[in-house]
Amino acid sequence: MRTTINIEDNIIDEIVKLYNAKTKTSAINQALKDLVLALKKQKLINLRGKIDIVDNLDELKKIELFKAGSYE
Repeated sequence: MRTTINIEDNIIDEIVKLYNAKTKTSAINQALKDLVLALKKQKLINLRGKIDIVDNLDELKKIELFKAGSYE
């Protein structure tokens, strides 16, 4: 998708150098992908201690085996 935005030249130059990118577009795309991933990771980290997770992996495996017809 084509978008017109104003980004400071020094920021673009730095991103291109950091990613060793061949084009400004590829550098900006990768930087934005990395930013999204980092923000998602931070959101997960911020949930630490706030939600209760029950470890029921063994139970889920038994259910899947039962559904698949492999009884243990």
